[in-house]
Amino acid sequence: MKGVTKTLLSHSHQVAKSAKAQSILICADAFTDPEELIELTEGKGTEIKIVRAGGPWPKAEDGDLDIDLPSIGLTRMGQVKLAVLVSISRGVLKQNDTIVCVAGLTGSGILDTMVVLDLAKEFEMFNTNPATITEAVDEAVFERVLEIAGRLAREGREGRPVGTTFVLGDSDAVSKHVQQMILNPLEGHPRKRRNIMDMALDETIRELSALDGAFIVDREGILLSAGTYLDAPAQGVDLRQGLGARHYSAAAITKATKAVAIAVSESSGGLTVFKSGTVLIEIEKPTERRKQTSARLPQSPPAKPSKGT
Repeated sequence: MKGVTKTLLSHSHQVAKSAKAQSILICADAFTDPEELIELTEGKGTEIKIVRAGGPWPKAEDGDLDIDLPSIGLTRMGQVKLAVLVSISRGVLKQNDTIVCVAGLTGSGILDTMVVLDLAKEFEMFNTNPATITEAVDEAVFERVLEIAGRLAREGREGRPVGTTFVLGDSDAVSKHVQQMILNPLEGHPRKRRNIMDMALDETIRELSALDGAFIVDREGILLSAGTYLDAPAQGVDLRQGLGARHYSAAAITKATKAVAIAVSESSGGLTVFKSGTVLIEIEKPTERRKQTSARLPQSPPAKPSKGT
């Protein structure tokens, strides 16, 4: 099977040339060591960009890894969609690029899937421009919250599923569309102890996720509140069938402001990222038979439920 990777990478350059692609995006979750993959990609004509979830490779040297993705567990196509989302938000890819994406099952050591994407024509896969994420929130904060939300979706709290929403950035505008459902448990704590980039805060977030309501996070990653009711108008928000009140309120707050929202579904354990009132990406929770998660496209909108979180 190792020959599959070598053959696929070789053909990916031919495909990139035929498609006039600007780059080949390799989702390297399949590999635990960079040396073999880097050796397979050396001396080729098309620019190679390597992305990987789960942190940098232990043996990787500077420049070996173009992007370190949030570690939230993905299928092959999930890797592709998240890699493109993060790459565009960071400016590594452009909205009108044509790219060849190569991926494989996490930890398998084999690349076995290739997809050609013309982002200018197929950008409806995100419904809005992922580059606008950084208008509202620092990219590192967004990726950190995405990882926290992914962990909550997979593990829940004390073995039980949880549902919650994170609203990121544009705090002044967001404050006009929220109410506290309970006394804010984060109020009065020093800012440095409320920085979501601090991993020591993870367990606090897990405990507070049991509260009804949303987490509000500012552009720099400071947790402003928890247990917060989102009260933005939901008129004009159209979502696919199966998404409930939490998702509508998350979409509505991003339509009324420049914020980004990440919703964790209590019923399905899935993640949905919203910007400008629409879905950027949807990621399903892993099942017992399929330990990966997958990203899917939004479908036709249902009738709108009442707003809430």
